[in-house]
Amino acid sequence: EGGADDDNTGAGISGGAGGGGEGISGPKKSTQKPKTVELTVVPNNTTAEGEGLRQALCGKRAKFIVTTRDRVNQILYIASSKITVTIEFEGRKLNQKVHITDLEDGNYEAEYMVNKAGTYYIMIFCNGQAIRKEKWWVKVRPGELSGAFCEAKGSGLQAAIAGITAQFVVITKDGFGNACDIGGAELVGTFASVKGSSEGLPTVKFSDKNDGTYDASYVIKIVGEYVLTILAAGEEIKSNPFHVTVTSEGVDPSNTTAEGEGLSNAIAGEVAKFTVKTSDRFGNVIEDMDSVIAANLEPGDENEEAEPVECNITNNHDGTYSLDYTATTSGDYDLNVRCNGDQIQNSPFGVSVAAGPAAPSRTVATGDGLRNAKCGQIAKFNVRTKDQFRNLVTSPDGIEISGALIVGGGDANPDNDKPIPIQAKFRKNGLWNCTYVPEVAGNYPLEVKLNGKQIRGSKFNVAVVAGGVDVSKTIARGEGLEGTKAGQTARFIVICRDQYGNELRQNDISKLGLVASFEGPEDVDVLFADQQRVKGVWCFPAEYLCNKPGEYQLSLKVKGQDIQGSPFAIVAQAGKPSAGNCHAEGEGLHTAAAGDEAEFLVMVCDQWGNVLKVDEQTTVNATMDGPAPITPTLTSTKDDGTLCWNYTPTVASTSHTKYALSIKLDGKDIIGSPFAV
Repeated sequence: EGGADDDNTGAGISGGAGGGGEGISGPKKSTQKPKTVELTVVPNNTTAEGEGLRQALCGKRAKFIVTTRDRVNQILYIASSKITVTIEFEGRKLNQKVHITDLEDGNYEAEYMVNKAGTYYIMIFCNGQAIRKEKWWVKVRPGELSGAFCEAKGSGLQAAIAGITAQFVVITKDGFGNACDIGGAELVGTFASVKGSSEGLPTVKFSDKNDGTYDASYVIKIVGEYVLTILAAGEEIKSNPFHVTVTSEGVDPSNTTAEGEGLSNAIAGEVAKFTVKTSDRFGNVIEDMDSVIAANLEPGDENEEAEPVECNITNNHDGTYSLDYTATTSGDYDLNVRCNGDQIQNSPFGVSVAAGPAAPSRTVATGDGLRNAKCGQIAKFNVRTKDQFRNLVTSPDGIEISGALIVGGGDANPDNDKPIPIQAKFRKNGLWNCTYVPEVAGNYPLEVKLNGKQIRGSKFNVAVVAGGVDVSKTIARGEGLEGTKAGQTARFIVICRDQYGNELRQNDISKLGLVASFEGPEDVDVLFADQQRVKGVWCFPAEYLCNKPGEYQLSLKVKGQDIQGSPFAIVAQAGKPSAGNCHAEGEGLHTAAAGDEAEFLVMVCDQWGNVLKVDEQTTVNATMDGPAPITPTLTSTKDDGTLCWNYTPTVASTSHTKYALSIKLDGKDIIGSPFAV
């Protein structure tokens, strides 16, 4: 019996285990008697190899192979050989059973399994003798991660401060409680709120330290009680779940808020209210902390008459404070609200303090219409509504301004009174514009009331005088408004009246605003004389002169408005024909060709050069004297009155004799006649 490795094949060995190398043949018959050799396993030459002699995992079987050899290091299998293994850990020999399997070829498979990570030392014995002096040093690492054995430690598992990073550490372990020494574990940490919604809560962030531990952190901004669940490899870790209490780091004035009508509006003399809610920088209401709240109302820069107003404060012991104040002066203020000495969010607040209800005894009226008025004209005065603190009541809501000018018998004969009501219109800032229009001159009382009660100073004494010009009553008349002739002066008069038909006495026409203007073929000036009495009427005489005939419009306005009948349509007719202003033009006035028709035009004009249409009473003649008799012919008349003439000479003129063309109006030569042709 025997075995041989691949490198050494015993000479003369006829068979064995382990396989033969080069030159090894199969069994042969021998005629010689074999020599008897004694074979013995040598422990010192016995070898061992395999992963289980270098490293192992807790809970996993580790293996290695022991190979028995003879004195020449050949693999040798002897069935009676005994292989044993001992394991030492932390200086003591373990009662750890190592399973040995005889492979019956000189190889023995050894298996062992340990549950605690660390450094182990292995000794292998063959037939009771160590196969080598040195022990095998084996690194046993933790086994597969087991969530149930993983642990978490740190303050962040019990408490956190809102908005501040909380931390803890997760220690991963295998199923035997060994701390893992490598990273890569799948960890998940989630929060659930004990009260309220869990929506939007953060998850835990894990930082892998690659040594089996993980730094964990999270930030929760909302104060409350939470349940933290940590999973490792999908399994809850030891001590799961964890109960975490998140508290506030304290009041943050910049995040402390206020609400209520009193932050923006108030009414003089009435209590204005608002509420302050103390919060940390994340908006958590601070219920269990006492904060120092202070508030006051400071007058704005333009509210010089107002005084500062302090606020009353009540602690509601739930994180909120109730505040109120009472201002008596209207205007704009700055409401300063402080928490622990610092302004809260949006402070200072702009507060507008409005006046209280309007008080008749404090409401005043001013203006000339309280003393003087003119018939037919609007008399004006103003009313300023004020409350009991003399603040202007700027809103018209709930206010009625009324009153009347009492015209008639007065106190002695009240039955003859004819009140003329005033018209009141709200403008702004407590100002009411009031008007009335008197019709009768005299001295009369004026009543002004607020919501039916006389205001301060009412009744007022008013002196009423006659009114001013009324365009609708002002008229013009005269022949000059109907028509005229070019070159002749036309005249008319203007009578100014008030709305009641009274003629005005006013010499200064500019004060009445009386203006006249012409539109037409030319610019025409209207001249007004001073006011005078003509045929029992006070009027302004006026005259104008049109030099060009045509259609004109005369506008007569008083203070920019047309009077009755304005604008007036005026036709200026042309003057009489004047030979001295008539003229002719055309080539036929100077040259012509024998046998050819020659033409010329004649324009009949009046003394101002206006072209006229010839009527039956006007005669225009054209004659031609020269080498041969010629009679010019009137061929047509144009729309503007121009006369078209022609003639045809048969004999040419010479250097000594020319034709003389005479053109006459009513027997008189026109300009340039006779013409040498």
